[in-house]
Amino acid sequence: MIDAKLLRETPQIIAASLKKRGSDIDLAPLQAMDVKRRELLVQAEALKGERNENSSKIGKKLVEGDERQALIDRTKEIGTKIKEFELQVNEIEAALEAALLPLPNILDDSTPEGKSEDDNPEVRKWGTPRVFDFEPKHHAEVGEALDILDAPRGVKLAQSRFTLVKGAGAQR
Repeated sequence: MIDAKLLRETPQIIAASLKKRGSDIDLAPLQAMDVKRRELLVQAEALKGERNENSSKIGKKLVEGDERQALIDRTKEIGTKIKEFELQVNEIEAALEAALLPLPNILDDSTPEGKSEDDNPEVRKWGTPRVFDFEPKHHAEVGEALDILDAPRGVKLAQSRFTLVKGAGAQR
């Protein structure tokens, strides 16, 4: 998953990687969500500072009578506002994470442009391929038959082309 900090600091790297893959995903809405999240966090932190200052004054009995009660009421009001800000921040964070999750990882600079693996040239070969007197199975088929690989669960967990290793396959 793409880190929100990377999106904030160097969106051009993400955009270039997406373009290299042939994707035209607009990052502006994601950046706007991150900006809004950060603004809400700053506001919540300012309110927390005010609440702490008020609590300190009340605790040290620096204010008396009506002024003290007004400060207590204001502190309660601040607490409510902080909770509202935190709820908004949580909603935005969840939406941002959901939007960042499907973005593909950043490509290495040496990766050629293309929309699929068919566009990748073979760089080198080592050795000669084995010749079998039977039809070899793909490693994923063998792993699933041995119950050491679980592709459907891996896809649910981390999106496409991810396989979960389990049981004896996960042991050293």
